[in-house]
Amino acid sequence: MIQLFRTLLSLGLLASASACKTWSVNVGNETGAALFDPISLSGVASGDVVTFHFNPKNHTVTQSSFAQPCRPLPGGFDTGFNNPVSIGAPLSGRPTFNFTVNGTGPVWVYCRQAQFTNVSHCGQDMVFAINPDAPNTGMNRTLDTFRKNALVEAFADLLFGNITTTTSTSASHTYATASASESCSTPYAGSLAAAVGTTSNGGSDSDAALLNKVNSLAPVVFGLLGGILVVMLAILGVGIAMCVKRGATVRQVNPNYVPVRRHEHVSFPEGGQYTDAPAFKYDA
Repeated sequence: MIQLFRTLLSLGLLASASACKTWSVNVGNETGAALFDPISLSGVASGDVVTFHFNPKNHTVTQSSFAQPCRPLPGGFDTGFNNPVSIGAPLSGRPTFNFTVNGTGPVWVYCRQAQFTNVSHCGQDMVFAINPDAPNTGMNRTLDTFRKNALVEAFADLLFGNITTTTSTSASHTYATASASESCSTPYAGSLAAAVGTTSNGGSDSDAALLNKVNSLAPVVFGLLGGILVVMLAILGVGIAMCVKRGATVRQVNPNYVPVRRHEHVSFPEGGQYTDAPAFKYDA
């Protein structure tokens, strides 16, 4: 009886292990473009493994939140900058990063390469989501809104820099080099494993407040742009007015004006005579 119970238990564990699934995501592509391919995964179950394959050039897989797509989620995972992958490097030597999903809620991810610059990867739509349209996540909490939030935040970061400081759990030395066929039971390695249970779906409770912050920042950004435009138009108007005023003060020439011609001969008084002789003589 005991042996039968052990056999059934073993079969149950095997069935549970085989039910999990491994998903693959490309980080960048062969030309070094800033993208995740695919940009999202839906239907990922708790216990599934998402394997991120790093491609040329140098990218990160950093967990963020819905309201702040381009900021690290406090306590979330972050691969850090792995060794750069050169274009044309063999596939077998490229690093991978395995993320074991804990729960079915959405997980938001971005690349933090060149953050706070005009070539920010997050600002170039290098974002990713797991189960972005999961039930009970909110009517506006969609992948499209997440991507739009990323563009707005990246632009605000470019204008104002790093306004807030957040911390994240570094995983720069814990990424695996296993293939996508690796067993689903493989969790994170090292210090990151302790954070998986609490951060894989993190940020849900505070997203509403953060979203309000982003929404309040958008009018400031657009207001600043509008103010700059008004100032530029005012300067242009003053310049045009000065040019018009200057043109009005220039002396206008009568189109009927004819210059006075120089006299060709000189008239002498009556009785006078023109001579080349000197007017006076000198005694020798």
